[in-house]
Amino acid sequence: MDRKQTKQKIYCYVNETGQDTEGMLFLVSIIITDNERDILREKLKEIERSSGKRTKRRTEAGRRQQEAYIKQVINSKDFIGRIYYSYYQNTKAYIDLTILSTAKAVHDKAKKPYEATVFVDGLRRPERLYFGTGLRKLKK
Repeated sequence: MDRKQTKQKIYCYVNETGQDTEGMLFLVSIIITDNERDILREKLKEIERSSGKRTKRRTEAGRRQQEAYIKQVINSKDFIGRIYYSYYQNTKAYIDLTILSTAKAVHDKAKKPYEATVFVDGLRRPERLYFGTGLRKLKK
């Protein structure tokens, strides 16, 4: 009897920084979650309040607020095993490296069969199509 395996459903939240340094330093961060995503969303809101960052974008928050926010996320037991990042230097291959970093994180976290929904901050429509196509090509 052929039984269908239930697909693992994961959600990936991707952000990058480094275009403002013109590629000297390029960092891609990914948070991957599954059925705890609402709990983690609430935890992030709590960290935003306690760090003073609130709902300000990274570029609008002060350096002290940004550092407090990042430290609290990294030190939170709720995010252990869910945070991935890649660090690159001297490159302007922003989208390709964001695709590669996301694929590596998904391959590490997901158990086959899986379905991933990926949210990438700040991509324009043509970049979203390119990103999706590139990510599907790297799915094993």
